[in-house]
Amino acid sequence: MKIRTLLLALFTAAFSFAQNTETVTTTTTTTTRTYQLNQDEFGFAKDNIYISGGVSFNSINSGSDESNKDTFELTTKFGGFLSDNFSLGLNILVSSAPFTIYATYYTLKTFEIGLLSRYYFNKKSKFSIYLEGLVNKNFSTLEYETIDYYSSSYGTTKTTKNEAEGYRIAFSPGINYFLNKHFALEASWGILSYETSKSDEENAESRSAFSVGLGFENINFSLLYKF
Repeated sequence: MKIRTLLLALFTAAFSFAQNTETVTTTTTTTTRTYQLNQDEFGFAKDNIYISGGVSFNSINSGSDESNKDTFELTTKFGGFLSDNFSLGLNILVSSAPFTIYATYYTLKTFEIGLLSRYYFNKKSKFSIYLEGLVNKNFSTLEYETIDYYSSSYGTTKTTKNEAEGYRIAFSPGINYFLNKHFALEASWGILSYETSKSDEENAESRSAFSVGLGFENINFSLLYKF
C-alpha cells in the first residue's frame, strides 16, 4: 500500500479560487466576478524562483514476520531559472525506514543533499513538462538490535549502528499543473539512477547499483510554489 500526500492541498484549492476571484466596489453596489488568468501568467520564465515539497509513505507487508517494511520520506527542492526553459537548484531528501527480517528490527535513516537541474519543454503553459536530473551526496545509518549469546552478557540486547556515505545520480520526467500563477501540482514518474555507497565498517568495500523504476511506486507527487 502506498500513500502520497500533497502538502497543503486544501489550502491550495481555496487559494486557487481566491486568486481567480476579483471584487469590484462602487459607491452603490459591490460586484464579485471571476476572471480567466492570461496564458502568460502560467508556467515559468527566466529569473523565476520556486520551492516544492512532497511527503510519501510506503508500507510493504509480506504477510508474515519474515519481511515487513514502512518507509517515510520528505523531499524539498528549491530552484531558479537561468533561462525560460532551464533551472538550477538544490534538493534535500530525508527518509526513515523501519523494517523487520526474521524478528530482527532494523531502522535505516537516510539524508541526501545535492544539485538538481530541470529542462522544461514548454514554457508559459498551464501544463509544463520537464526532465529533471540530480546529483546527491547521501548519508545513511542502519541501526539494529541483536541478543548476545556468546559473552558474559548473555541474553542482553545489543544495539549496532553502521554508517555509510555515497553518491546518487538520477533522472526522471515530470509535469507541473498550475492551479494559478503561483501554485502548481507536481508529479514525476519513473527514475533512472546510479548509486554508490561505502560503509564505515573495517575492510568494507564500495558498492554500486544501477536501477530503473517504472512502477506505480515510482510515481511521486508534490506541491510547488512559484515566487
